Amino acid sequence: MRRSGIIIKSLDDEVLLIDEVTDSIFNLNQMGTAVWNLLNEPRTIEEIVEVLQAAFPDVSTEIIAEDTNQLLNRLVDKGLLQVT
Repeated sequence: MRRSGIIIKSLDDEVLLIDEVTDSIFNLNQMGTAVWNLLNEPRTIEEIVEVLQAAFPDVSTEIIAEDTNQLLNRLVDKGLLQVT
């Protein structure tokens, strides 16, 4: 679940997540932005990967799953996501 209090700024093909509590900025590429947007609602990793696979059909499911897991772990580590 996305943590509240995160400011979202769009710049061209990227999105910046700004955490005012820690005064840090996290940059998301196109796929990362898609994951962040999907996290508006509670979803499983499998659901996220399924949506991304449909959006990026040229990328293998294994790569999408690996990239998604890495991104989610980094977002949790940075305190931008809360695990429930």
